[in-house]
Amino acid sequence: MLLPRTSTTLRFHTNRLVLSYSFLSRCSSSGSGVTGSAKLFLDAESEETPEAERLRSMKSSALAALEAEHNWDGDERMEDAVLRMLVDKYKPLRSGSIRTAEQKLKSSLPRITPINPSSPLPTPVERDSWKDIPLIEPIRGHRPWHTTYQAPSHATSSIKLGNIPAYKPAPRASLADMDDKTRRKLVGERRRVAHANRLSNAREGTLDYKLGIKKGAGSGQVNPTTMRGWANLVEDKIEKARLSGVFNNVKGRGQPITEDPASTNPFIAREEFLMNRIVQKQGAVPAWIEFQQDLTTALSSFRETLRQSWVRRAFRMITSENSIHSLPAFNAARLRKMRDVEWEVKERGFHETAIGEINKLVMRYNGMAPFTVRKPYHETRAELDAVYDECAEEIEQKLLQRALDGGVHVPIERRAGLSVPDLGDEAEVFNQGAEAAGPTPKSPGILEVLRSLRKEVVNVFQGRDA
Repeated sequence: MLLPRTSTTLRFHTNRLVLSYSFLSRCSSSGSGVTGSAKLFLDAESEETPEAERLRSMKSSALAALEAEHNWDGDERMEDAVLRMLVDKYKPLRSGSIRTAEQKLKSSLPRITPINPSSPLPTPVERDSWKDIPLIEPIRGHRPWHTTYQAPSHATSSIKLGNIPAYKPAPRASLADMDDKTRRKLVGERRRVAHANRLSNAREGTLDYKLGIKKGAGSGQVNPTTMRGWANLVEDKIEKARLSGVFNNVKGRGQPITEDPASTNPFIAREEFLMNRIVQKQGAVPAWIEFQQDLTTALSSFRETLRQSWVRRAFRMITSENSIHSLPAFNAARLRKMRDVEWEVKERGFHETAIGEINKLVMRYNGMAPFTVRKPYHETRAELDAVYDECAEEIEQKLLQRALDGGVHVPIERRAGLSVPDLGDEAEVFNQGAEAAGPTPKSPGILEVLRSLRKEVVNVFQGRDA
């Protein structure tokens, strides 16, 4: 389709070309030259003549069809759009009936031009006949009765007679007759072949050792050279291993095969299922799951370090400030309320640095993981409160164990998980007597023991002086 301006311009130039052609033809016929002004007057006069009207009517049918057709206005008609979509969706089929080659030949027979009897026949070209060509070169003075029969010899190799000689390897060239480059290349190739043979023999020996196959002194076996030979060799080894009981202790023998639910899922393609199974067996996981394992390991390590530090701190602080007889009084509820501001201030630098590193890992993990599995950031105060609450029972068990080892009575209901010293019947009698007598008196502390020891030493020296 042509734009309106384009079609108008085309019509204008067509008219100018037609008029110019008629003027040039007229000038050439007259043979006279014209000036510029005369040419303009002639053009104006020619446009008014009936001959110009006749030339304008002689326009081509294609140009007339283009002028008559609707110009392009930028919008596609609905009929054209529907036709284009149908042609794109359903390709047009081959029209006409399908005919065989014989039917096509019968429908259009070749035309044979009859020969005129009066015309002379073409003369055939004289060529040498096979009758004139001898089979063998003639021998002067030779006659048929001079020919003698000679039996064919089967010494030479012939596929037709089935006489195929055995393969004979070419003699190996001497290294002394070679140049340095060829000698080094040949020696390197021989070493590589020998190394490959040793590896192959070692691999076969390892497989035979695993399968329990013992080879005799002269039971060397040559590797097969065909696929059928390799298949037979593998089948023989599998059968020998089965008879020797190698497959009796296979994992899962006699048990039903566990079927993966994804193998029967109609929404998972077969190639996708196989690829997922290979990835799962190789232990490959998405990047955010691998980073999640690193984050979990770092967080668990920090919490374990924090827990051990608080357990040691609390145990030493309680045992140094209290006597051994008062240790059973510290239960889990009392230990959960216990706080140590001095320890928190001392370890604050480590706690804040570790929490900062863990929060950096959390930020990187949240950038890779889906929205539904993202993790919150951690705070130092929340981690310390969790440690105070979780370590109370462990600290209680350590205190009770220290008291029990020191001979302090511990109620039976609180001895769960403790290692009680084996004192026999005497320990049972002692415990029963202690329960009947009431609370045990407080034992002297370290300062009292030192004071009594000092007094005894002073008394000894005073008695010696007296």
